[in-house]
Amino acid sequence: MIIPLENKPALILKICSKSYLVIADLHIGFEEEFKRRGVILPVQTDRLLSELVSIIIENQPDELIILGDMKHQVPGISKTELLEIPRFLKELSSLIQITIIPGNHDGGLRELVVGIPHIRIANSRGILLNDEDPKIGLMHGHTWPAPQLLGAEIIILGHTHPVIELRDGLGYRYLEPVWVKIPLDRELLAEIFPSNINSEEINLRSVIVIPAFNKLLSGNSINKPDTDRPFLGPLLESEAALVDESEIFLLDGTYLGKLKILKELTLEETQNNA
Repeated sequence: MIIPLENKPALILKICSKSYLVIADLHIGFEEEFKRRGVILPVQTDRLLSELVSIIIENQPDELIILGDMKHQVPGISKTELLEIPRFLKELSSLIQITIIPGNHDGGLRELVVGIPHIRIANSRGILLNDEDPKIGLMHGHTWPAPQLLGAEIIILGHTHPVIELRDGLGYRYLEPVWVKIPLDRELLAEIFPSNINSEEINLRSVIVIPAFNKLLSGNSINKPDTDRPFLGPLLESEAALVDESEIFLLDGTYLGKLKILKELTLEETQNNA
């Protein structure tokens, strides 16, 4: 069972007798990039930690799964990451078992978790939960999934930081993080997948894109027709991902409709205000 948490960029997976809290894209250390651009932000680690601990206490999951981009700097490790990530993970690991599926920003992460108990670093191409149906795959999204993940019904991933751009009655534009459910064409996926596989072996029906847990990160405005890459990663940028048929939900659970309709409305509004 997949349960998005109301008004939180997080979900609970209930599989057999275990429950998993799933989040993505913390980007601890991102403040240093802002500093290089002339914007001074206080370090956000305590805020992120407090929000996450509150969710853990309220929901009592058995395990926390982080879908990549624990850290921010690429390449290397920044001073902030060197100090803050071990502190962050030590606090969390005293409460809960943690699995991290590395993302494209996580080079050197293994060095930062040495000696911290209750932490597992998984394969960057993802993990499969539950040996029986229904299976759920989890990954960051910057790589093709491991072949065994194609046997899952759903893959949950991060990486894109999806948001939609909205405009109020005064013309003020603002961004709202969203959940995105993207259907897949299994036959096309079998044709383009980099390993030999036929469509009968593919059980995968859809992908769920989780919003970034760190709310101060920029996001991809998926409803703007001129957004260069609304979705990121080889799977979501392939022809097998039927992105215009995606279903879009706000964090409070409001269903906004299919992406193709939202894009048409945004384009119409833009033309009317030109």
